[in-house]
Amino acid sequence: MHVHALGRLVVREGCARCGAAGGGSSVAWGARDPGAHAPRLATHGRARQARGRKAGRGRESRRGMGGGAHRALFLLRHQAPRRRRAGLGGGAERKAGGRSPGWVPRGGWRQELLTPGAAARRPLKIVQLSDLHVGSQFQPDMFDSIVGEVNGIEPDAILITGDLTNEGLVKEYERCKELLARFDCARIIAVSGNHDYRNTGYLHFKKYFPSEPVSELGDVVIVTAGTARPDRNEGEVGYRQNLWLERTMREYGGRVKILAMHHHLIGIPDTGADRLTITDAGDVLRTILATRVDLVLCGHKHRPWVWSFGDLEIVNAGTATSERVRGLFENTYNIITVGADRSIAVDLKVVGGRRMPIGDIVTKYSRYGEAP
Repeated sequence: MHVHALGRLVVREGCARCGAAGGGSSVAWGARDPGAHAPRLATHGRARQARGRKAGRGRESRRGMGGGAHRALFLLRHQAPRRRRAGLGGGAERKAGGRSPGWVPRGGWRQELLTPGAAARRPLKIVQLSDLHVGSQFQPDMFDSIVGEVNGIEPDAILITGDLTNEGLVKEYERCKELLARFDCARIIAVSGNHDYRNTGYLHFKKYFPSEPVSELGDVVIVTAGTARPDRNEGEVGYRQNLWLERTMREYGGRVKILAMHHHLIGIPDTGADRLTITDAGDVLRTILATRVDLVLCGHKHRPWVWSFGDLEIVNAGTATSERVRGLFENTYNIITVGADRSIAVDLKVVGGRRMPIGDIVTKYSRYGEAP
């Protein structure tokens, strides 16, 4: 039995080069000629393993492994990714960070409320609230109405896209935490906004609203990106987070992918001079389109709107409870329904009033006070 280096693998099988006997067929992937057989190969392999460990790549030791084990390792590393990209289930049950489906963090809540495929049995409902501004702008009567309406919807998740507080103060965080406890929903996902980061509020946000950046709900994956920066009104995703976002979205190629952030990616009408968009919006948009994200949910401008780009929709929520409304001049929130056929419908809900497809405010656009 001979040993040859083939790319990143060391395969122990019959030597096709010198005719030595051995069982099975050799794996010819990225073959490299080491220039010698077993004695020098062993030294060469140990040196490569040492360099890999030093670089932090964490490669498994291959000493003592038979040909079958190496073959299994090859298939696991190089065919499973193709299955995931083809949507054949190779990564459908894979959890964020490589965790098992039953993983429960130290706090006790489950990372996944529905198993993959559960969305095929019934529609999945997500409520998007945004820009609560608990503090001086907050309207308690509006929030009371929202609690009754949302609890009647019985959503699978509530997603809050930023500005939970008005000044990032501890008393505002404490009150907001108490208010959100009134919702009968097992999963509440909160994204920070620029107002939450005021007055060093970023030190409080993770304490009061801890959450994972990736949440899986059956066949739907919600990924959150932080765009708020301390004491700045404009947003930024940043180079490193954008790289992470692209890698993460590619891992879930067979799922419905939703990206949530606070700041808006594209300008919105009826919001005045727009200087507060995401500073690296071009890089983020390229990532979103390259990884086939299905839906982007934003807030920030207090004006509900939707931009459609083929299979991608970018939805902006109005303010749910702030007195500072724009454009539509009513407090609103969004209701997202993901159907069994992976279709996505977004409805705009006026607090205490009508419900309509959010696209209606675009197709039936009129300025305030004008007939549509």
